[in-house]
Amino acid sequence: MTIRFHPPKWPLHQHLYERISLWHLAVQKPLCRVFWVWEVPALQSYHPLTRIAFLTLLRESQPEKLATLRSLGFRLTEEVHLDGVITGLEGLTQNLPAALEVVYRLWTEMPLTEGALKPIVERLVQERRRAWAYPSFRATAYLKGRLWGRTYAIQSLLSPEEMRTLRAEELQRFYEELLRKSLRHLIVVSPTVPRVLFQWIGWQGALSYRLPLDSPAWGWYTETDEHAQQASLRIAYPGLRRSHPWYAHFRLALMHLGGYFGSRLMQEIREKGGYTYGIHARAVETWAGSYFLIESEIDKARAAEATQKILDIVSAWAEKPFENEQSLLQTRNYLLSRLSLETPREWASTLAHLLLHGYGPEWYLHHAERLSQLELSDYEPWIGYSLAKPVGGVMVGSPSPIFAA
Repeated sequence: MTIRFHPPKWPLHQHLYERISLWHLAVQKPLCRVFWVWEVPALQSYHPLTRIAFLTLLRESQPEKLATLRSLGFRLTEEVHLDGVITGLEGLTQNLPAALEVVYRLWTEMPLTEGALKPIVERLVQERRRAWAYPSFRATAYLKGRLWGRTYAIQSLLSPEEMRTLRAEELQRFYEELLRKSLRHLIVVSPTVPRVLFQWIGWQGALSYRLPLDSPAWGWYTETDEHAQQASLRIAYPGLRRSHPWYAHFRLALMHLGGYFGSRLMQEIREKGGYTYGIHARAVETWAGSYFLIESEIDKARAAEATQKILDIVSAWAEKPFENEQSLLQTRNYLLSRLSLETPREWASTLAHLLLHGYGPEWYLHHAERLSQLELSDYEPWIGYSLAKPVGGVMVGSPSPIFAA
């Protein structure tokens, strides 16, 4: 059976207001959704904790406004990425204008003072202390630091003492000099666009900063932990950007390697080897670079054996990504079913993530159509061999070092 891609069926209208694009999905639904896409990368020119602290302060410093939003049937959402921030609002369509007014006041009336910030930072410090006790958190933090640390400010590696050095005056400067100029996209899922939303059009301006391209080759880092129940493994390989002409080939092949339960890594490492309950491969892309990551929590008594097995599987996959036509068809069907979005809410969320990284709805449709046409013969000139060598790996929780650093 062959599954076909079904493109989003909801009308999408774009309006440009200088640097801000307003995207409107005009749908009649009892629930609505709004996304704000902000161009605020994790710059090394400001404190690494700034963005997280600002959003936490936004939520927690004005409880009366949050209570009003809840009474209107709304909740706030937020996502922090290396290249920016996506904030959101979702709730009852009939109350959207009133909710948007509250959200605008939330952003313009927040207290950027030392007194308001200090307890927020202290709570973030305590949360970090608890998270740092888990090998999985440390492994992911170490990986981010090694992949992106020369380009971005990595807040997950901050010590409690470093976290406490954030001051309200730096938060104020971030708010005035960067955030108030950084709104780039508004996405609205509702019957109409409420006029109060246009208050945000002023949150735009020219930004100037430098993000050097990152190309690390840092080898292996291991950290022993006798008390860990499992070893946390992270391996990074070179990847392809969405704009690369072979990206569709790469994404489909990566899905087969480790993107779902029937993947090659799951079959070999979990089902046959019994090294883990789960293992995944996924692509990551920022303005500074692109990779694919393999992540797993594995039996620490067999950590070295499992790691070598994974490296061998990836090497074989890079030369021959699919065993046969049937394996390609199965993976393609699974991926296309995921790309065929079922609700306008899903389409809006997908669009927000695409826009954050510089891609629009046309890219999504073209990409899905390209995937739906791929066959085994298209992989004859496969360039996957260039993806076979990892740039590095992290192992936390093993009883002894796995590889030399």
